[in-house]
Amino acid sequence: MNQLNHPSGIADALKQAGNQVALAERLGVSQQAVSIWLRRGWVPVRRALEIEAQFGIPRARLISPRLADLVDLPESAQ
Repeated sequence: MNQLNHPSGIADALKQAGNQVALAERLGVSQQAVSIWLRRGWVPVRRALEIEAQFGIPRARLISPRLADLVDLPESAQ
């Protein structure tokens, strides 16, 4: 999955939440954690499941591309 051609799901979650603080509060993490996720372009798997449930963003768009390559994900999710 090419991050340049495939916008980060975490950026989409941020847009839906409004800002980093709001997203952090909804997930029970610090704003600094959200900032780190945005910089690297993916979130820990546990958080990906939470974001998918709260915002409807497919977990395949939230996890590390390395992990996505190891998991058999539907084409529509990638």
